[in-house]
Amino acid sequence: MAFLSERIAGEWKRSVAWALPARIAAPAFFALLWAVSFARIVTLLHGHFTYTLDDSYIELALAERLVQGFYGINFGEFSAPSSSIAWPFILIPGAGTAWHQYLPLVLNFAFGAATAWLVGFMVDAWSWPRRDGWHALKPAALACLILVATNAVGLALTGMEHSLQLLLAIIAAYAVLEAWRGKAVPAWCLWAVALSPLVRYEDFVLVAALAATLIGQNRIKHAAGFFAASLVLPSLFGVFLMWHGLPLLPTSVFVKTGGYGHEYGIVGNLLAIAGKLPALLQRQREAWPVAALVVAFAATLPLTRARGRAWIVLGCLAACAVHLCFGRYGWFYRYEAYIVGFGLLVILGFENRLATRWWPVTVLLLLYVAQPYVRGLIDIPGAARNIHEHQFQMHRFVHDYYKKSFAVNDLGWVSFQLDPHVEVLDLGGLASYEAARQEHKDWNWLDLITRRERVGLVMIYPDWFEGIPADWTPLAKLHLGSPLVVAGGDPLVIYATPNGDHAEILAELRDFARDLPAGERIELADDPQRGLRP
Repeated sequence: MAFLSERIAGEWKRSVAWALPARIAAPAFFALLWAVSFARIVTLLHGHFTYTLDDSYIELALAERLVQGFYGINFGEFSAPSSSIAWPFILIPGAGTAWHQYLPLVLNFAFGAATAWLVGFMVDAWSWPRRDGWHALKPAALACLILVATNAVGLALTGMEHSLQLLLAIIAAYAVLEAWRGKAVPAWCLWAVALSPLVRYEDFVLVAALAATLIGQNRIKHAAGFFAASLVLPSLFGVFLMWHGLPLLPTSVFVKTGGYGHEYGIVGNLLAIAGKLPALLQRQREAWPVAALVVAFAATLPLTRARGRAWIVLGCLAACAVHLCFGRYGWFYRYEAYIVGFGLLVILGFENRLATRWWPVTVLLLLYVAQPYVRGLIDIPGAARNIHEHQFQMHRFVHDYYKKSFAVNDLGWVSFQLDPHVEVLDLGGLASYEAARQEHKDWNWLDLITRRERVGLVMIYPDWFEGIPADWTPLAKLHLGSPLVVAGGDPLVIYATPNGDHAEILAELRDFARDLPAGERIELADDPQRGLRP
């Protein structure tokens, strides 16, 4: 009996080495985590699916307008509310259909699975000292842990372009490591990275890292041509924006970087951010892995004797340092994931014998990097529920009941599948150049802009603004039925302005309140003129 059990154990150990390479285990692990997270969302929302961020619906709405031959949210008002050039165009298929809202879900699953496969492929290629028995599980475990440390599953459920951005960052890491081993950078990698700024402008740091890699291979003309090629389409898009009276970059980029909040514009704001780096590291734990990567590349540079390799390290160091100083962090763990994935794979791949021989140390380091993203995985259903309880309910109210022009500070769900005759006044500024440039959004400005646009209904988080006009009447407060994760605040307050029919809006709110999700609470005013009491 003992002989038989030993034989079975031996056969199992041999089968592990054959059946679980990292390039198979990593996509399977990604698909499992994705399926579990998706099921948790659908179960929590009683059969409904909602993305974990409201911003994804902005890009879906923009795709709808593109099909109708217009770039913006309100017809006749040109705007650039998406931080990605390419993503709204990628989302065009199916615009106007019932299944259109699920297109980002399908695309991001595909991009996430491709990322997982490529990570597994790269880890499999490392110089593992042993691949027999239990040791065969080490590459698979490490690849799966890298996926957690880059928030691959969390990004896929935001509905935004970050899964594609992460895939492109891993492709850039693969190209850099090919050059590190003395091989030519594959042409397909150059094309992919050259086009990556169309997905997110931050990807120019990947372009710079790969250009430095080409310089290290004495391919100066190729580096110049590659960098120039990466500028062509973003520059043409910038000219397109300027032709329509907007800045060179999308409005959303300026709003989210505070480009209008500094007397020297976006450059002054970026320099101010860099000056606050110590405070950032204290406040944003997501910035620590990027800082650690900067230190790791800086420590590697003096040890690199070959000129070509020195250029590679310098390019990677510069890419991580630029994001550390000027990049964004958080916002449900999506902004820094691409540079973390790029830097991790490159630094581990430089001398992978350290990672393979000191496997426990590598695992501990990855577990440290993965901490916030594990928290993000846990919070995925709560984030989706927040969006369902506030943004989706706003969408339902204006689409099914109110059906007139309105104002908000969260643009996403309310602008998706919107009647073309209904206009959205975006007080946050993503779809309004005037609102984006407004430095002080006080009660006076709110009163002036809503009167001018003849908006009768406003749905906002009051804390976002420097005071509320005295003649706005609060008719309802929509409270979350779950802990706050990604919503802009709690409660969401619904106001009637002097331009609105108070009694009619309150009657519509009462009809709307009868069909709220279980656990969500809405406070309604008794008197349409007096509104809710403080």
